[in-house]
Amino acid sequence: MSAREPEPCDGLTGEHDGPVRFYLTGWKCTAHAPRPRAREPQPAAKTT
Repeated sequence: MSAREPEPCDGLTGEHDGPVRFYLTGWKCTAHAPRPRAREPQPAAKTT
């Protein structure tokens, strides 16, 4: 598994939304990412 090759979101419930990113808890879409639950803004995407 590589953070450069996104896999499907491993969130099991609800609708998926936004890009899939790798977090410490696994691959998550915007709807299942830890930040939306904490109501913090998403980090800016890297453009390198």
